[in-house]
Amino acid sequence: MKIAQGAGAFVHTLNLQGHTYLKPSSLVAISSSLSLSVEQASPVTQLTTINLVGCATLTNHSLHFLLLRSPNVRNLYLHGLDCVTSATLSDILGPRCPRLVVLDIRRCHHVSASGLSSFAVQCHTRALAERTPCPLKVLKIAGVKGTDVEVMRNVGRAFPRLQVLDASYCRDLTDECFSAFVEWPTTTTITGGSSAGTEMVGDTGSTLFGNFVELSSREAGLDPGDPSRHLRRITSLRHLNVSGCRHISDKACSNLAYCVPRLEFLEMAAVGGEVKDEGLVRLFRTTKLIKRIDLEDASEITDVLLDALIPAPNRASATQTGSQQAGVKKEEIQPGEMLEHLVISYAALVTPEAMGRLIKGCKRLRIFEADNTRVTSNVLRDFVSRRRHREKTMAVSDGKESVQMGSEIVAIDCRAVSESAIRDLQAYTRPRRGWRGWEARELEYEDGRSVGVVNPLTGVVGGPLIGQDECAVQRVVVKSFHSWVAVDTVAEQRAKRVIKSTQAGIGKDMPRWLTQWSLSRRASSALTPTVTTPEEREDRGCIVQ
Repeated sequence: MKIAQGAGAFVHTLNLQGHTYLKPSSLVAISSSLSLSVEQASPVTQLTTINLVGCATLTNHSLHFLLLRSPNVRNLYLHGLDCVTSATLSDILGPRCPRLVVLDIRRCHHVSASGLSSFAVQCHTRALAERTPCPLKVLKIAGVKGTDVEVMRNVGRAFPRLQVLDASYCRDLTDECFSAFVEWPTTTTITGGSSAGTEMVGDTGSTLFGNFVELSSREAGLDPGDPSRHLRRITSLRHLNVSGCRHISDKACSNLAYCVPRLEFLEMAAVGGEVKDEGLVRLFRTTKLIKRIDLEDASEITDVLLDALIPAPNRASATQTGSQQAGVKKEEIQPGEMLEHLVISYAALVTPEAMGRLIKGCKRLRIFEADNTRVTSNVLRDFVSRRRHREKTMAVSDGKESVQMGSEIVAIDCRAVSESAIRDLQAYTRPRRGWRGWEARELEYEDGRSVGVVNPLTGVVGGPLIGQDECAVQRVVVKSFHSWVAVDTVAEQRAKRVIKSTQAGIGKDMPRWLTQWSLSRRASSALTPTVTTPEEREDRGCIVQ
């Protein structure tokens, strides 16, 4: 409160994340302190970023009091707040916050689809009146109930600059919703040809929809015998999350084909067995920048999908000069060439041979999650060997970023992965992705840099490593059943080492009541006893065993 009163209207960022017991009256007081009084106008703040995640005790009135005074807010984080309702969107954010760029209303259970649709319609109406597209780029609506075709149509038209859409666990989403999301408005007169990416030059608000592409029935995933043409809107989406939407299938991906050319992250985990190869292959053929794909629990995908993600080798024409060949390689990016992270857990129909081809062809693939699949020890060895070689040989060239470190393969609950294979790769792998920091001290990662170094917190000199160096980024993370067993073994050996060192420090005159259990309890706090004689120890009193 004192900080808010002292800073006043100069504050641009209000971050109260994690203040669970923040009172509504306190938020109202903070809002008043941050407001700037203007003659013949209501007080307003200069806040551009508001983060209230975790403020569970706030009321609808206190939240609206703050938002009504913050017309310039650009980033708004309201994740999981019960005080956020449909009226917050339709009555406050829609008409009074025109500069929103990031809106996070995930898990706001009192927000309905009608409130979201009303918010989108108001933003679209204002954009048509001002002839300026809505600036919203990030929209997170995970868990909103009743999200149907009409809602997705309004969202698609209102936010042409949308780059991140999190619609995970929206249980009412269907395949037709994504067809409506990329639908080109039929009420507008279209001129300027039918080539892909042609700019709309129709009526007053036509340019606000961006570009469109004209597809045949085959390209649109419809009846190939239908000679009609179909117009689809080209979106700016880079990240799409539809995990947990049980009513969608690969047809939703087919509806998005040719409409998301900038897509980099696709999350379709826990969707179910209705996701098959056909729609995914059609989508990935048109998304050359794809970097991360999450298809966990897609049990019906096969080798066809993995083969579609393998980029073909670049074969320049023999008649081209060296500079021409370099130009072709630089401009043409093939699907799968940028792939870095792939999750195919529970895909029991994918063969180890297809996994091997994928690992060999996708040179940027550094995280491969395939737990509960048919992955074998040979696939694991191949992945570790190729990632170590690529991380050593690939360097910065032509201004491109070097290959990222920290490769990882997940093969949990895979019977074909043997213990001997994990043991053979111990010199190049680590069982966990360790990191250094205050928060990581309880996880007790094995760190090679701590050997022989005095710990500033405990004053203890770090001993030799018991297991693998878990903080070495050049090692490949291998997660399997046998690697988890190795972590437990290291923890047991570390506990025995602490007990042994504590016993050595106490001496032979240790009383009978000072058992191994009590030693392990004391080892974490101090390794040297605070008393020296048996008489002083006996003064501690009795301990009931």
